[in-house]
Amino acid sequence: MSTDQYGAAITAQAREWPEITKIFASSDNYLNRILRGGSANLTIDVYGYDLTRTTVIAEQLATIARETPGSRDVRISQDIGRPELAMKIDRFRATALGLTMDSIALSLSTLFQGGVATQYREEDDQYDVLLRLDEPRRQSLEDIRRSEITTPTGARIRLDSIAAIEERMGPVTIRRKNQERVVTVEFDAIDRPQGDLLADIRARVAQEVLLPDGVTLGYSGMIEEQEKAERTMVMMIALGILLVYMVMAGQFESFRHPFIILFSLPFAFSGVAVALFLTNTPLSMIAYIGCILLIGVVVNNAIVLIDYINILRERGQRLGEAIVNSGRQRLRPVLITTLTTILGMLPMALSHGEGSETWRPLGIVVVGGLSVSTLVTLVIVPVVYDLMETRRERRRLEEKRA
Repeated sequence: MSTDQYGAAITAQAREWPEITKIFASSDNYLNRILRGGSANLTIDVYGYDLTRTTVIAEQLATIARETPGSRDVRISQDIGRPELAMKIDRFRATALGLTMDSIALSLSTLFQGGVATQYREEDDQYDVLLRLDEPRRQSLEDIRRSEITTPTGARIRLDSIAAIEERMGPVTIRRKNQERVVTVEFDAIDRPQGDLLADIRARVAQEVLLPDGVTLGYSGMIEEQEKAERTMVMMIALGILLVYMVMAGQFESFRHPFIILFSLPFAFSGVAVALFLTNTPLSMIAYIGCILLIGVVVNNAIVLIDYINILRERGQRLGEAIVNSGRQRLRPVLITTLTTILGMLPMALSHGEGSETWRPLGIVVVGGLSVSTLVTLVIVPVVYDLMETRRERRRLEEKRA
């Protein structure tokens, strides 16, 4: 079992205890969360000013997440709340009496919390004299409503004549993101790629959740960071292929032969896709790193074959004869390079110990890609070379005849 599976088993038992109201488990393996596509924190952000409406939407999203296979530890960032007193002041009436919001707040603070009226000095010691209502007169909500405030004209009025006071549940904290109020729904993915899990949740949200005006959704968390990293890795793979092509073009002094060598790369990537599909392994960051490693090994095998064909042709052998002899002479070096790499990666691809789920995609990618690319290098690359060179020679003969 992995650390995530152990955490899921422990939290499942702990939720049965009545003393526990909220619990979630984390493997605390940041590298694992970045590189692997199987268990990472996912977040759905609900933006909106009205926390009551956004909390209702967040609860609907949490229900959908709990019902989707592969999710665990679904939680809402907005707590249940705590009791608070809300006072809504009639500003027109207060202004007519000469009262401001500051004067009302200061009066209430003095009545119930107390204010320093003067100081008492005894020899070198100095004491503050705190003035506030007597204890029996500041016990209940009715005491607040009956409290009196002095206007600038000296008149005394009751607070409930200019304000409505009610007791309600208020948020413990108000979270903001991008300068907007936000309620987040957080959950983890287990035993399933997080991309597939989020895709299912998005499909259900689009069908079942009706967003009111002023409420929007945003998907973030580790999936957002992984998508950025995937775009970077794709760009690095493309840049790596371009740089390899430029180096080979300079080495062979030809734009055609490097293209023939790179012709084996699509087949190597098809082997990667088949290997990942058969092993039910998600395409993660480690898998992308394996693809970059695969480019160098696959190209190296093709270079060994094509370079020797060119050497034999320079020695005077015909095209077909050079291709056959090169395949015969370079079969052993190509197979040795491939087998040593595959055998070296097999323990990683077949491992099932603790932490192996992080690095297993690297071994699977290299083994699958090399297995297919070797066949392509030994069979299809010579065929493509023969077709292109035959066409080139035929065109040269036609130019001479013309």
